[in-house]
Amino acid sequence: MVLARQKLNKKLRPLPSPKTPEKEDQPGDKNLRKRSVAGAKSYAQYSGLAIQMVVILLLFVYGGKWLDAHFETTKPYYTIGLALVGITLALYVPLRGLLKK
Repeated sequence: MVLARQKLNKKLRPLPSPKTPEKEDQPGDKNLRKRSVAGAKSYAQYSGLAIQMVVILLLFVYGGKWLDAHFETTKPYYTIGLALVGITLALYVPLRGLLKK
């Protein structure tokens, strides 16, 4: 009978309480807010880089198309040439600014 009671007590032992999150992980914590703001800033920075690269490339391609139409070339020499220059600048300019910071 004692053995049966000990087995029953082991089975009825209260479950351990779930771990409470660390103080730094609580929603109202300042560290969490700082990390959220830092994440948003880096997201905005990289989004800005992508937009800057696309704008540079589009300006050079449309400039090349305009030059091809203006000089009435038979093949898109200006478009291809300026697109290559635009790709180079689209990679160089934002990355140069990123490396400065």
